[in-house]
Amino acid sequence: MLSPNEFIEGLFSLLFVIANIINGIAIILRYFKYKEKAFIYVGISLSGVGCPWWPSAISFLTNVVFNQPLPVQVYFFLGNAFAPILTFAWIIAVNVLLFDGKNRIFLIIFA
Repeated sequence: MLSPNEFIEGLFSLLFVIANIINGIAIILRYFKYKEKAFIYVGISLSGVGCPWWPSAISFLTNVVFNQPLPVQVYFFLGNAFAPILTFAWIIAVNVLLFDGKNRIFLIIFA
């Protein structure tokens, strides 16, 4: 059973993650209207802004539905594994927006 503080923290984590994913998808859908690759990269990276809150949101759901929290290993994996990939998507977006995707040295340095 979750304490009131844990319930509120989990609920707001879940709402934050859902809002980030919805905003990211809305930006990605702009690609189909404008055919600009930057929308895809920015949408993916914006969805990833909530990446550190994914384990909290998923643990909240598993706690509410199954009355079991996530194992610690899964919790840390979800919180840390996707951050470098989503950060690199943001760096690609900046490269596309600032340098029209032509500055490969910029990408290599950050990779």
